[in-house]
Amino acid sequence: MNGVEEIYTSFSRGMDLPPTPDDPTFAEVWEVHTGVLHMVGLRLLEADLGQHLDAANEVRLQLERHHRVANMADGMPITVPAAAVRGLRTFGNYLENSNQLEEIRAYLSFNAGIADIFSEYAVKHRGRAALPVKYALSVVAKSAALMSDCVGHELKIFTYRGIS
Repeated sequence: MNGVEEIYTSFSRGMDLPPTPDDPTFAEVWEVHTGVLHMVGLRLLEADLGQHLDAANEVRLQLERHHRVANMADGMPITVPAAAVRGLRTFGNYLENSNQLEEIRAYLSFNAGIADIFSEYAVKHRGRAALPVKYALSVVAKSAALMSDCVGHELKIFTYRGIS
């Protein structure tokens, strides 16, 4: 298991813990996740990683969907276990210091699963009141899978050409 897989597992387990009133809100945690995705998109533009403009554009499109979820989740009275937030922050720290395209690609491939975990969590803790967020997250999950395929294809071509 590589670092990105271990972090994903840690995040997933963190979301299974019971929340406490002192934990951050759903919207705050979604903002952390969105920030990590934004940072990864910027990393794809860095010269030492090959300046992948098309891949970064796919991430930018995904971020627009993330902002829609953020607007819907704002004010939703759900807290998320701090362990899950630590997992997301660990993603950010790890990927910010990684020069491995494969790790960035692996993180992007986990984004659909992350959205699904958020969706399940919202419904579990808010029931029907969370359905609008659930539907928005299902769009995010589907588009994240597409983003992952597009980015993965571009990075595979880049690596195949021997540039990386």
